Amino acid sequence: SLPLQLVAPARRLVRIGRLHKVTSRFVAEVECLLCNDLLLYAYPGLGDALRYKGTLPLGTAWVRVSTAVTLCCTTSS
Repeated sequence: SLPLQLVAPARRLVRIGRLHKVTSRFVAEVECLLCNDLLLYAYPGLGDALRYKGTLPLGTAWVRVSTAVTLCCTTSS
């Protein structure tokens, strides 16, 4: 079960896409669902299923821009 209420009256889906989580040990593909108030991320599961990994509330999030990193994103159609 999810630790949050996924369906909320004011929540709107903005975009769905894949990002690559890069660490010093591995690179993992993560499916992201961007809503107007949060970013939900999950790992691919069996078939079309997703395995919930976590959320990032956008009300408390911040972005640090680094010129040393190249960001790449592909979106689902």
